[in-house]
Order: sequence, then C-alpha cells, then structure tokens
Amino acid sequence: MYIPHTLKSKILAQWLSGLSRDEIALANGLSQGHVSAILKELRTEVPDLDLMRELAVKLKKENLTILDLSHALRIHNRLNKLDISLELAESIFEKIHIHCFVKRIEVKDFLDLVIKHLELVESLGIPILELENYVNERVNYIVQLDRQYKQMIEQRNILATAYNTTVLDLEEFQRLRPTYEKLRYAEEEIMKKDKMIADLKRQLDEVNNK
Repeated sequence: MYIPHTLKSKILAQWLSGLSRDEIALANGLSQGHVSAILKELRTEVPDLDLMRELAVKLKKENLTILDLSHALRIHNRLNKLDISLELAESIFEKIHIHCFVKRIEVKDFLDLVIKHLELVESLGIPILELENYVNERVNYIVQLDRQYKQMIEQRNILATAYNTTVLDLEEFQRLRPTYEKLRYAEEEIMKKDKMIADLKRQLDEVNNK
C-alpha cells in the first residue's frame, strides 16, 4: 500500500510527540491497523524510532520539547569546551539565585550588571581580576586630590590672615588679576615713553645751548 509522504511525515511527528496509536488514528481518520502498518514501515527507515519516542514522551512529561533538548545539548557542549563541569555550573547558578533572593534583585538585572562590568574592563583594557585594584587606586588618587585641595584652602586662609585680608579679597584679586596685569603693562609703557621724551628733551636742550 502506498502511503503519501506528507501523511507519513505527519504520523512520524505525532508519534514522536508522544501521541498514542488511537490518538493518531483519530486525528488522521485512519484505523489503528493502518497506523500500526505505517509505524512498522517507519521503523525500517528510522531504526531508533522507538528510542526517540521514549525520549519524546519523557520530555513531554517534563513539559519540554525536542527544541528544549537541543538548547540543553548546545549549552552542555559549550560548558565542555570551557572545561566547566555541570556540577560547577549548577553551583554557580544556585549561588546567583541565593544572592539575588537575599538582595531582592532579579536574576536578569544581576546578569545585566555582570555584562556591564565586563564591558567596563574591556573599555579600560584591564583584566577583570584587576578591576578591584584599579578601583582602589582611583579611590586613593581621589582621596589624595581632596587632601591636597583642603591643604591649599587652608594655606590660602593662613595667607589671608597674615596679610590682613579676607578670602573674598583674594578671590576678587584673582578675578581682577588680568586687568591688573594690563594696567601694570600700560604703566611700564608710559614710563618708557616718558623716559624717551625726557632723553629727547635733554638732547634738544644740549643742541640749543651750543
């Protein structure tokens, strides 16, 4: 008996999905005998058909699909390539779960934060194991700058007291300093010209006296 390819493929998919012969027969308007004959022929084409069905039934009981199994196998292969055992991976997942539960954050938000840290060290060009040292060094640098700034403020106040002035006076002087510099330059130029005029006048007087 010739069995249409589309019907055979449909019955194969239904059998692997865990449907019984009765359910397959009812779904396709066939007798159980026809279904059994088709499955018998399929077994000659797919030797592991019953083993595949058994696996599919177990997955169905766990509310999983073949696609879920494919994803699991891909993750398993990736862990093997990274030399990470399944036990270690499960331990990491459990610790992440406990940490997020205690800190009351979503696991997805935690993983997003991990990714941001990875992007940060990549932009800084440092290994992630050196991130803590890098942060500590930057904190110490900022603390030193803050200490130096406070020392400068203290020295400024001391100078203001010594010269009987105020911080506001010093700030005003700092603001007007460019103007003072221009005035001093102008005064020096005027003095130079006055000297030139005096020299010329002296020379003129000497000429007139001859």
